[in-house]
Amino acid sequence: MNFVFRNNRFQSVKHIEASNRGFLYGDGFFETMLVIDAVPAFWNERVDRISRSLNYLRILQDFSFEVLLDAIMEVSKEQNAPFLRARLTIVRDGSGKYLPGSNGSSMHLNIETLSKNPFNEAADKRAEVSTLLMPAITAGNHKLIGKHAHVLAALEAQERSLDDLIVFNERNEVCESVSGNIYAAIGGQLFTPLLNSGCLEGIVRQVLLKNNLCRERCLTADDIQRVDGWYSSNSISGISKLITREHSFGDDVLIEGVKGKLNELILSSVRDLQGNQP
Repeated sequence: MNFVFRNNRFQSVKHIEASNRGFLYGDGFFETMLVIDAVPAFWNERVDRISRSLNYLRILQDFSFEVLLDAIMEVSKEQNAPFLRARLTIVRDGSGKYLPGSNGSSMHLNIETLSKNPFNEAADKRAEVSTLLMPAITAGNHKLIGKHAHVLAALEAQERSLDDLIVFNERNEVCESVSGNIYAAIGGQLFTPLLNSGCLEGIVRQVLLKNNLCRERCLTADDIQRVDGWYSSNSISGISKLITREHSFGDDVLIEGVKGKLNELILSSVRDLQGNQP
């Protein structure tokens, strides 16, 4: 179902105007979130990332995050389902060509019902190194609308009969997977690429770093032989194990501990918001 943010609430629409700047110029970004019992998980981390993306694109924050949260929860309750996948798209509003006529925001929400909680329940994924290279630029840290490189990577994975890919950047550094952040288990510790690799500043990545469940590190092709296992993460499926020809086992003790703690943190983030509701 599709909704547009008007008068401080999300109103159902059948289609989105093709004249909006997100469609014409990719002038915006999006957030994909798991909604549990009408509450968007890891909302505080998401607010921080939305704020950073607004600043990066120089789009005005002409809305209240408190009102936005209430609107998301209201429309989520109307779906009468415990688990939802929600995509919030924020684009620059108004007219103009490359030079915008204004810098206000316009918000759209798409909601899908999920049959069960998918977080940390994904099956292992078959993966190999991609032939594509990501640009090592700041734009990669934001979930911008134009995801051409990831679409091409997904097509490559399909053509190679794989579920995912380990994608390097132009400096021969590990960057991310097709649809999420990537992690390497080395010597009993979990490492994820630095933001200057061009990887997305993912929500699960933020949570893991903040709770000392992983560390940042520049990972290069030279590190591949030292890796005990590869993993990926995103906001919907949590952590997934990547099975490659060289790494078919991984560090199960390490990753099960990380997933257990992450499960506690996502439920805590939902309970905290539920407790703040009138």
